[in-house]
Amino acid sequence: MLCEHEQLQQPTSKGHKNNKNKRNNKGIKRSASKSSKKKSGASLSGLIRGNGEPLKDRLFLKDNPYYNPSLGADVIVNGKKIKNTPKVVSKGKIAKDIVGLFVILFVLAILYTFIIISTAPKIDPENIYDSVAQSSVVYDDQGKKVDTVFYNQDRQLISYKQMPKNMINAFVALEDKTFWKHHGFNWTRMAGAVVQSFTGSGHISGTSTITQQLARNVYLPKIKSQRSVRRKILEMYYASQIERTLSKEQIVEAYLNTIYLGFGSY
Repeated sequence: MLCEHEQLQQPTSKGHKNNKNKRNNKGIKRSASKSSKKKSGASLSGLIRGNGEPLKDRLFLKDNPYYNPSLGADVIVNGKKIKNTPKVVSKGKIAKDIVGLFVILFVLAILYTFIIISTAPKIDPENIYDSVAQSSVVYDDQGKKVDTVFYNQDRQLISYKQMPKNMINAFVALEDKTFWKHHGFNWTRMAGAVVQSFTGSGHISGTSTITQQLARNVYLPKIKSQRSVRRKILEMYYASQIERTLSKEQIVEAYLNTIYLGFGSY
């Protein structure tokens, strides 16, 4: 009976060991994934914090394994003369640090954009003309027009159908050739302007679409002349809302009703 009992207990102990091994394997996998995450973030955190060394002593540099303070300014390694300094420039370290800096800048840009958008005033593109100054018409008791009164913008709104087709085509051709095709932004034009800023005049200009100009004229009148990242972010954010709410005809109508035509007229 004892032999039978022992034989019955053996599979149980094996199953127990198998379960234990499975748990151990899972624990190893979890620890391995954690260690890989730590390694991936180690280079980025190391670039930021360092080991008590200034950033200029770490950026693009690595420890020199051949450094010997008792020797002169240069040492001979495998027949080649190298500088006898604690740190040396490394191509691999340069690539690694450039990637790290790009990631840091990208995260900061995303965070800055999120803060700007989350604190931006709300807009209502469906009632876009509520934010546009218009001239007031004065009538007499007979219903006849007496005068037109305005503060600093002499503006009378007209509909898209009332606008000459040639005028619409002319403004689109001058300001935004791809207006009828894009969804608020002309990425090709923006990329070209950035390249031009490095090869030409040194500043970015002429990248705003008709939708972006409308957003700037209506919702950012106080800062529309500023050249700043904040204004550009707000302009693009508002332009995306306008594109989602209004048709192309409504956008170009509102644009032509808000631009300055000279001598105080809009």
